[in-house]
Amino acid sequence: MMKKHERLTIDLQALIQNAPYRTGEPFLSIREVASMYQVGINTAYKALQTLEDLGVIFAEQKSGYVVCHPKASTHSNAGTFSFSHDKELTQRATIIRRWAENSKQAKVRMDLATGEPELYPTRELQAASYKVIRSNPSVLTKYALGAGLFELRKKIASRYNKLGCQLKAEDILMTNGATHALTLALQATTTSGDWVLVESPTYFGFLQILESLKLNVVSIAIDPNHGLEHEHLVSVIEQSMSENIVIKACLLQANFQNPTGCSIKPSERSKILETFYQNQIVVVEDDTFGELPHDSPHDLMDCRPPPLKAKDTHNNVILCSSLSKLISPGLRIGFINGAAVHEQIKTLHHATSIGCTELTQRIISQIYPRKFNTTLGQLREYYKDCSNVVRALILKHFPSGTSVTLFKGGYLLWVTLPEDIDTNRLFDRALAEHGISFAPGSIFSLKQTHQHALRINCSSFGKAFNETDIEHLGALAHSFQESK
Repeated sequence: MMKKHERLTIDLQALIQNAPYRTGEPFLSIREVASMYQVGINTAYKALQTLEDLGVIFAEQKSGYVVCHPKASTHSNAGTFSFSHDKELTQRATIIRRWAENSKQAKVRMDLATGEPELYPTRELQAASYKVIRSNPSVLTKYALGAGLFELRKKIASRYNKLGCQLKAEDILMTNGATHALTLALQATTTSGDWVLVESPTYFGFLQILESLKLNVVSIAIDPNHGLEHEHLVSVIEQSMSENIVIKACLLQANFQNPTGCSIKPSERSKILETFYQNQIVVVEDDTFGELPHDSPHDLMDCRPPPLKAKDTHNNVILCSSLSKLISPGLRIGFINGAAVHEQIKTLHHATSIGCTELTQRIISQIYPRKFNTTLGQLREYYKDCSNVVRALILKHFPSGTSVTLFKGGYLLWVTLPEDIDTNRLFDRALAEHGISFAPGSIFSLKQTHQHALRINCSSFGKAFNETDIEHLGALAHSFQESK
């Protein structure tokens, strides 16, 4: 667990970023921090001293603390965009595959976007498996046809209705994970050669799906702390039209985006959806991380941000998600609501996979939502603690000028290093010298951007890696600067 002054340090960093404070502006005094955060003078002093050691503030004689370098991302490229044809996607997909193969050699895995096995309810899943097979052994010997287990689809629809969606069991189709759902959505709304809008950075798995379908991509740079903004969306659509480029769909994550952890602001959502609808652009929403906010009240739905689908008044948002990251990665269970093209998606689903394994669905249905909620509450607390600790350690050990996104959910950290540090080269050295693997920023974009960024999976902290590994990575980053 974090010490009081360490947690306070993170809170003060967030305050500096969100206010925001300008360089040279006076900051809070020790007594003001103690009073504001209800902590002791000693705790306040230690937190401010840590910020000074990190180069975020400095003590000026007779003036108290002054902000000198707030370590927070200021993504000045937000709103810029680029066009990429399918050949560029193929090249990037090849780079992603090589990175994935190289990462398999690592002894220290910071790259995987999944929780550690011991975080999931293995015993309950095992008991549910026995129960299902004993009571209905035919699930082992027959095809699962149709949209999926009605009981499970009804539970999923009910959960999303509490978030403002208007869904019935008949509106849900079970899939073999979220990737399967996203692929079906794009197959139903695009054809080879069409243009799809994605954020930059974006989940590299999205790029692999788009490449497999031979689609072209319009990328729009986002602020990694605030997500997609309406003003920038309008601009990229207008510019695309001037280039005779017709965008057919947008593939995005509105809540705790991979890799940045950011979310689209509530005030932007209705405007964004209306713009998509008016321009006949179908929204394909991946809500995989939506269940992982860091707040965890008694009622888990109170702090759970609703998906874009909850604001969808035109039936223009195809909702995709997965239970794999929340209950059992090994069972590969996802679902989709196909909006206006739901029937077409059902036809595609049957043609490509016939149906999802009934055994898997029955196992999940045994523990969803009761045990699911218990596990979910534990995951939220654990991911919050791990993310805070890893964030503080990165700022402690990495070069001055490093920033880490401040986010409120999930377990992925987007780290931006000084621009003279190439994280592709850093990856090669980290793997060769320490057996460390992380996700370099370049795999999350189609252009030569984010070369000085990286993504780290915090959920593995204390298990797959520890502070020593972060210190090794930071030392390598320092060495790149020292060699110039």
